[in-house]
Amino acid sequence: TQYPQVANLINQISQEYNFPFPKIGIIPDNNPTAFTYGSGRFNARIILTEGIFHFLNPEEINSVVAHELGHIVNRDFVIMMIASTLIQILYEIYSFLLRSTKKNQKSSARNKNREGIIVVIALISYFFYQICLYLLLYLSRVREYFADEFASKKTSAKSLANALIKISYGIVTVPDEES
Repeated sequence: TQYPQVANLINQISQEYNFPFPKIGIIPDNNPTAFTYGSGRFNARIILTEGIFHFLNPEEINSVVAHELGHIVNRDFVIMMIASTLIQILYEIYSFLLRSTKKNQKSSARNKNREGIIVVIALISYFFYQICLYLLLYLSRVREYFADEFASKKTSAKSLANALIKISYGIVTVPDEES
């Protein structure tokens, strides 16, 4: 009720892409920030700070909200969760194997060969973990570009660009609040 243009945009896009109207949260902070989270379209949430409404005009606010809706439409949080989980599994393999070699300190030649193989597998797992971390960062950037593209198609590329500049400026100029 407080921001009807935002509610109309959310309603229009959620109906067009067939997902329920996401829950909206507003954080009482003047730092302009927006993000989306959830485990699927069915329980997505869009969080905005009051700073978004302070620094941006209505068209720019719609662009920021459309960007967040782009994350919901593209199921970005699901994609990122799966990718992060797979990477975490590599790290867990590395960690488990390294701990298991430290627990078994028997000194037979057979155990030394076995431990050597386990350490090599652990190091290979860690190597792939490190590479995959960079791939995850790249995937994150790609998902942001897709959300930007979605927002520019649903609103205005110029409004989105202006909003991003104002958000950057707002983050720098607004001091962090002490808790």
